[in-house]
Amino acid sequence: MKSLSKKAFLYTLIITVFSIILLDVFFYVNTKDFLADEVKTELNKQIKLARKIIDINAFNERDYKKLKYYSDEIRRLTGSRTTLIAKDGTVLADSELDSLDLKRTENHFKRPEVKEAMEKGIGFSERHSATIEKNLFYYAENLYEGKRISGFIRFAVFSANLDSRLEFLTNMLIIIDIFVIVIVFGFLIIWQKKVKKQRESLITEISLRSDQPDFIDIPSQKYAEYDKIASGVNSIGKNLFNLKERYKQSFTDLLGLFNSLHEGVAAFDKNGRLLFFNKPFSHIFNTENAVEGKSFFYDLIHFPPLINDIHKFLKSNLFVTNRTKFSGSRYIEYQISQFNLEDMQAGFIITVEDVTNLQNLEIIRQDFVANVSHEFKTPLTSIRGYAETLLSDSVNDEVMQKKFLEKIEKQTRKLENIVTDLLQLTRIENREVEELTEIDPVSTLKEIADDFSFRCKAKKIDFTTDFLVNSGEVKILANPQLLQTLVSNLLANAINYNSEKGGVIFKCSANNKYFIAEVADTGIGIPKDEKQRILERFYRVDSSRGIYPEGSGLGLSIVKNITELFRGKIELESESGKGSRFIVYIPLV
Repeated sequence: MKSLSKKAFLYTLIITVFSIILLDVFFYVNTKDFLADEVKTELNKQIKLARKIIDINAFNERDYKKLKYYSDEIRRLTGSRTTLIAKDGTVLADSELDSLDLKRTENHFKRPEVKEAMEKGIGFSERHSATIEKNLFYYAENLYEGKRISGFIRFAVFSANLDSRLEFLTNMLIIIDIFVIVIVFGFLIIWQKKVKKQRESLITEISLRSDQPDFIDIPSQKYAEYDKIASGVNSIGKNLFNLKERYKQSFTDLLGLFNSLHEGVAAFDKNGRLLFFNKPFSHIFNTENAVEGKSFFYDLIHFPPLINDIHKFLKSNLFVTNRTKFSGSRYIEYQISQFNLEDMQAGFIITVEDVTNLQNLEIIRQDFVANVSHEFKTPLTSIRGYAETLLSDSVNDEVMQKKFLEKIEKQTRKLENIVTDLLQLTRIENREVEELTEIDPVSTLKEIADDFSFRCKAKKIDFTTDFLVNSGEVKILANPQLLQTLVSNLLANAINYNSEKGGVIFKCSANNKYFIAEVADTGIGIPKDEKQRILERFYRVDSSRGIYPEGSGLGLSIVKNITELFRGKIELESESGKGSRFIVYIPLV
């Protein structure tokens, strides 16, 4: 097992060395920059002297003889190698080169110091010379004729003085580093010995108390960290005396949790004798008189399918699950599985749950699938019939062909409407809509009223609006688009299932609690015995299918779900052959 103290010692030493290296690098870099700045300052003074010697016209005229004289003279006065460079990078003169060597010299335009001088007026770089195995400093400045650059003057000097100073700094840093590391190393060894002594003392105190029937507090420790450990051990020791009561309380809480489960649970040994059960199990099978440790499963359970499955399990030890009708309209789902104690089979557990609601939802799902299949099958059969007729070439009349295609297009629109309504209904039921906000319902619904007035005129239906509340007077928590959809579906039904020259009334009002939207028509109405189902998906009154066959049967279901989303309610007043009146109540903010 790894020693924590050794790791702490190693990490501390590593961090110390790393910190020293960082400080060394910091001092070295900053010192080097400072010394380099001194070199720059000295070279700048030398260039100021050189500017007084150089005639700038010699650059413009490319007077190599005169420029060579300038470079040699500056070299004599400053002691620095001097290079005169044209603005295109051509070397015009060099204090260390004759005319023949000068011609072989490469263009200096891309040299770092020249490029920097072109950009900033002053350029500086340091490069290693392979010839003399030493660093050289290069310092360049622009030479101007007025404001126009005519060329560059560059000095090159050895960095011998700087190198010697940096070498001295490096040696001093190494000596200081060794001294610091030795001191830190010694301190760490002393510190580790003290910590180890205290740690071993604490371990001894804990070991002495491990076999004692009565717990005695460990005395305070010298170091805060170990004192916290001692306090923690003391706390644990005191809590051991209360463990029995706590265990009893935990058992009581666990039993309460066990009884609060939704599922009924009962455990039996391998002979079928009851070990324990919870209240939901007792409620489902009426086992109030059961006695744990004495009653058998066949004394408690009087449901033949479950008894048969228990016998099957006892023979095979294979997991059993089943959902079945229990009594009346109730359904239960149960599982039988084995449980083990110390890797040995101890018996079996029965879990049972009342799934009546789930089963009813499954029946609703099956009905929904059947309804969707039926609604899709009718237009698809029609489309297929017309398409097969057209493909058989038995219809040559273009008028009839067009008529068939129009019927196909009509059935396709019906399918599209069903799919669109289904998707919208699903989003609403799943609450996959924009968040509800405070809106003014009157201004929103006035736009709807204007749109439907034109549709009523086209079908020769009298359309009347009655807004008893003005814009801005009331607010509701809703979604503007869904509110439009709700009212649009009601108005569309009022128009589609109305008679020619009939009437539609759209009324908006409010009381102390609700905003009220009413849509009344003089259409076919709804029979009394069908009112309860009219808001179901795909449900349509038989008499409505011939009047408006394009309907999907989902419009009123969408209205119902939007109203519920708005936490409102909907009322229906209707009589067969005398029209309908839908009243939607939406709570005010």
